[in-house]
Amino acid sequence: MAKKTKIDNKRFMEMIKEGFSKKGIMKTFGIKTYPQFDSKYNKIAIEMGLIPALKRTKPKKDESVVKIGKRGSITIPKNFVDEFGFKENDEFDIKMAKNGISLKLRM
Repeated sequence: MAKKTKIDNKRFMEMIKEGFSKKGIMKTFGIKTYPQFDSKYNKIAIEMGLIPALKRTKPKKDESVVKIGKRGSITIPKNFVDEFGFKENDEFDIKMAKNGISLKLRM
C-alpha cells in the first residue's frame, strides 16, 4: 500500500476556492489519481463541516437488513443460514431482549 502523504487541509481547500485546477492541486500535494483527489476532497469537506457525512448503507458482513413480510415472516439471509448451518424446518425460540429481539435455535 502506498505511503500516505500529510496534506494541509486548510491550504487544500483554499486552493480550490482560489480557482486552482484539479491537476495543479494534485501536483502540489502529490496526489496521483483523480479518484484519490475526489476522496481527499470529500474527506476534508466532511472534516471541516462543509458537507455532511453519508450514512453507511451497506451492512457489515455480520449484519444484514431484513423486512417483515405480509404475514409477519422474516427471512434469514442465506449467508447466516450457511454460517450457522441452519436447515429447512429448524425451529427457533424468540424472546424480547434489552436491545431488540433474540432468536435461539431450538434443540
